[in-house]
This record gives sequence, structure tokens and C-alpha cells, in this order.
Amino acid sequence: MRTGLADLVHRNEITPTELVDAAIARAEATRPDINAIATPLYEAARARAKTVDRQLPLAGVPFALKDLGIGIKACRSMAAAALRLSPPISTR
Repeated sequence: MRTGLADLVHRNEITPTELVDAAIARAEATRPDINAIATPLYEAARARAKTVDRQLPLAGVPFALKDLGIGIKACRSMAAAALRLSPPISTR
């Protein structure tokens, strides 16, 4: 079973790269207000979109991961950065 976007990719009605570019455009449009993407990995996403196996269930559907301290090669972690920079709870 596929999602609507994956179905479009599977039927060659849209490319994974087009979906990634649309997701990037939306993230950048909202970023100043909500900081949707703390560490943009746009070029890596575009590169991966070119090699995706279109037969996979979610083939070509872009998604974002919240930085929860999970290591990603060549990517700094921002997990709980605001908490570490804030004064301790006892002094607030």
C-alpha cells in the first residue's frame, strides 16, 4: 500500500526530486517563523532522491526528522540545545 505521493512517484507522474524540492520550498517559506529545519541537509536530500527505489512503499516521499540527539554523519546535533543554554530550573 502506498501513500498518495508515493503513488504519483510510482506512476511517474512526479519525480522524487520534484517532491524534495517542493518540501524544501515549503520548509524555507515557513522557516523564519517556526525554524522548521534547524540543520538543512537539502543537497543530501536531493542526492538521495535521485537514487530512490521507486518500488518501495514510501518511495520518493520526503520527510523531516526532529533532532533528538540521534547521530547523523557530518551533522551537528541540536538536541535540547535550548535547555542546555537556559539557566538551571532552580534559578528561574
